Amino acid sequence: MIGAVLAVIGVLTTVVVLATRNGGTSTEGSSTKSPVTTRSSQTEVNEAGSPEEQAQLAEADVLLWNGQIIEASERYLAILRSNRSFALAHRQLGIAYYMMTDSNYQAETQLRLAAEAIPDDATTAAFLGKSIYRQQRRQRTTDFAEAEEWLRKAAQLDQTSALPHAFLAELLAASGRRDEARQEAEKALALDPGSSWAQFASGITFGFADEWDRAVDPYTKAVALNPSWPNLYPALIEALRLTGRYHEALEYCVTLQKLGQVYEAEALGDKGFTLKDAGDKQGAIEAFNASLALDDTDNYVHWGLASLLYDEARYEEALPHFQRAVALAPAEPAYHSWLALCLLEMERHDEARTEAKKALELDPANEDAQWVLDQLTAQGRVIGDVAQYRGRKGSSVCSGGYKAQLAEGGANERQI
Repeated sequence: MIGAVLAVIGVLTTVVVLATRNGGTSTEGSSTKSPVTTRSSQTEVNEAGSPEEQAQLAEADVLLWNGQIIEASERYLAILRSNRSFALAHRQLGIAYYMMTDSNYQAETQLRLAAEAIPDDATTAAFLGKSIYRQQRRQRTTDFAEAEEWLRKAAQLDQTSALPHAFLAELLAASGRRDEARQEAEKALALDPGSSWAQFASGITFGFADEWDRAVDPYTKAVALNPSWPNLYPALIEALRLTGRYHEALEYCVTLQKLGQVYEAEALGDKGFTLKDAGDKQGAIEAFNASLALDDTDNYVHWGLASLLYDEARYEEALPHFQRAVALAPAEPAYHSWLALCLLEMERHDEARTEAKKALELDPANEDAQWVLDQLTAQGRVIGDVAQYRGRKGSSVCSGGYKAQLAEGGANERQI
């Protein structure tokens, strides 16, 4: 069902994008005041739209900020089908995609169209910069220069907005620039302590520093400020899980699942990881299977399920999920090393060697992959020793904060 909803929206978006080369607004904290510029093609863009379109946009915005992301997206698409040059609708559609799970590419596409039409709009620049950053994170790149440029431009365009500072805080934290990240988060909070974006930024800077106890409070405030926004919940659930507050985490999983907006699968996945950490392996397996029944494209959930099956020596069942995780996120070395271990247990040595080598290509310091190769090359070693190694690997790979910091989120990245 979730896939079908996104597929329909995706098809409609493709039609709109292919039919126009113009650009997407009306959002929280918008700073656009100047007339829209024309494109290099000399195609005039009507930023304002007709009175009817403006009214439709306002109605869609109410839906968006009330957390009804899918409904808002459909409204924006309807506006663009009648007026493909309406830059503000492109921007708002991009923001709606941004607030969905795993729709970063669509968000970036719409926001780039908007930015070409309204280059001096701070909100467009901020969301575009953040969308580019999230795409780069998922691709495991470390060069966030373009994203940072857009975010700093947004901060210059509107010096009263907390939004670009909040987004910059996360980018800087991901870059290892922790002091700068905290400064940006503090700027965002000073400008607007009642902003969910600012509170979330404060939380995620603590998360990147593995200070999960300190991350819980700002994450909780972000959710309290906008409880209908599903994109705020996963980070809070993770922080609660990593601090051992499993009951609270599970309660938020239930709330997230009820909110829907294509976050149902993620809510079940988060439930699975919470139950896994709480020691309820069977409950976790059931939650992971339920999540994957709704969305088979979450690499982290595939890994979570596979790791549990592996721990129970159910290697034949674990194997396809390790393989699926690798297929979905081939640049993640941890998945290759886990797959190598599983293949080693199954005595499929050539395949195990291939996966271990791939893990080491991606991460030369991957001890797990090196251990597999050592096992395969050492004379007279007992393959059964893998079972003794499992506990060490299970605690060192995909450890606390992995879901927040792995670009690839996602598994869903714990970012908004």
